[in-house]
Amino acid sequence: MSELTSEGIKQAYAQESTSAYLLLYTITGADLPATLYLACNNEDVISDGHTFIATSIEGVLPEDSLDEQPKAKIQIGNVDRAISDALLTVSQPVFVKIQVVLSTAPDDVQLEIDELQLRNFQYDALFLSADLHPHDILSQQIPADRYDATQFPGMV
Repeated sequence: MSELTSEGIKQAYAQESTSAYLLLYTITGADLPATLYLACNNEDVISDGHTFIATSIEGVLPEDSLDEQPKAKIQIGNVDRAISDALLTVSQPVFVKIQVVLSTAPDDVQLEIDELQLRNFQYDALFLSADLHPHDILSQQIPADRYDATQFPGMV
């Protein structure tokens, strides 16, 4: 989903609103003990059957550079040491999905950003920070297969 829904647009342009936009983060990885569900809010949020743990999350937008692929930064309040313990022990890629929902309808996703990869974890007693990288399509091999005598005996 790349555009706000009609309800999201209506709430954004309303002179007064009873809803707030909430950011929900779903962090997955092959060797994470469990999927992490985090909410940038002061209380837990239940959305789509999952409880998103309330924590402070700050994001820094990527710099506009021609020399390297853009990467944003994310800083998560290390409220629960289980978050840093889980993320710092992984050896496989870790992915994050960011969803924007309204506080009055947390099951209705207004906007979704998927396939972001977390890299370069750093932490201290208060915060866990990491770089957010988009799916790296520029360094994929094209074509994906190699044509050799073993795989394609009739072509070589």
